[in-house]
Amino acid sequence: MPVVKDAKLGPCYLCTETEAVNGGRCTPCNNLMGRVRTACRQLGNWEDFVKTTKENKTHFYQNCHDAMGKELKGLIEETISESMVEKEMEAWIQDGKYLDLHDITKKYEEKPDQLESILVRTRTHFCNIRNTKLYEDPEYASKKSSSSEATKEAKRMLSVDQTRKAGKVAKVADDKAVQEDLGPGQVKMLTKEAAALNLPEKNLADLLSQAQEEGVANLIPAPVLQKLNLSIASLASQRTLIDLTVETKKGDVQDILKDIKAAKTEATQTAKIIKAQLVVAKSFVVPAAAAPLAADNAAGKG
Repeated sequence: MPVVKDAKLGPCYLCTETEAVNGGRCTPCNNLMGRVRTACRQLGNWEDFVKTTKENKTHFYQNCHDAMGKELKGLIEETISESMVEKEMEAWIQDGKYLDLHDITKKYEEKPDQLESILVRTRTHFCNIRNTKLYEDPEYASKKSSSSEATKEAKRMLSVDQTRKAGKVAKVADDKAVQEDLGPGQVKMLTKEAAALNLPEKNLADLLSQAQEEGVANLIPAPVLQKLNLSIASLASQRTLIDLTVETKKGDVQDILKDIKAAKTEATQTAKIIKAQLVVAKSFVVPAAAAPLAADNAAGKG
C-alpha cells in the first residue's frame, strides 16, 4: 500500500513567511491576531486596522510577533496611519496631482520652457509604491479650491450650528412638560462631560494650526480642512448645549450624552484623517535650511 506523505500547508497568509498551522495562519501570527483584536477593541479602531493595505498589514505581522501592551497599540496606530498616508498618496497620483517624469514630460512636450522650469521648481516626492520620483503638476495645483474659503465656510456653519443648538435648548426649556429636572448628580456629570471635551478640542485645534502652517496649508485638500473645522464646531456646540442645560437645570440628559458621544467619535476619526494628510503634506515641504541650497542649485543649472 503506498505511503501518503503529509501534505505541507502553504505559508501563513498574514506574514507570508512561516508555514501555516491554524486557519491559514502560523502560530505567532495567530497569537498576535488575538492580541490585536483585544487592543483594537480597547482603542476602537478594529475596522481601521482591517482596512489597512495588504502591504502594511503584511509588514506589521512580519515584524510585530513579540509586541504587547502599549508597544502593540502604538504599532497598530502607526500601521493605520501609514496605510492612510499611502492611500491618500495613491489618490493624489490617480487624480493627476503628481506625475512621473515620463508623464509630465509628455504633458508639456510642446512647452519645453515650462517643462524645464517645472522640473527645477515644482515639489517632488519619491513614491515607494512605484519606486520612482514624482513631480507635482502645477496645473492641478492651480485648480485646487482655496483652503481659506473652506475655513470661512466652516466658521459660518459653526455660527449657524451654535445658534441652532442654543435655539433647541431654549425651545425645549420652555416646554416644561417634556423636560426632566436635573438633580445635583446629573449637573455634576454634565459638567464633567463638558470638561472632558477640552482634550479633543485642543487636539483638533493643534492639528488645525499645523494645517495652516506656511507651505503646508496649500497641500491640505479643502474638504479635509472643512471637515476639521466642522468637527471643532461640533465639539463647541456640544459645550454650548451643556452650559445652557446646566444653567436651566432642565433637559434630556440621555439625548445630550448621545450627541456628545457622536461628536467625540467624529473628532477621533477626523484627527486620524488630518494626521495622515499632514504626514503626506509635510513630506513635500522643503526645509527652510534647504530652500536656499535648492535655489542655488537651480541657478547653477541656468
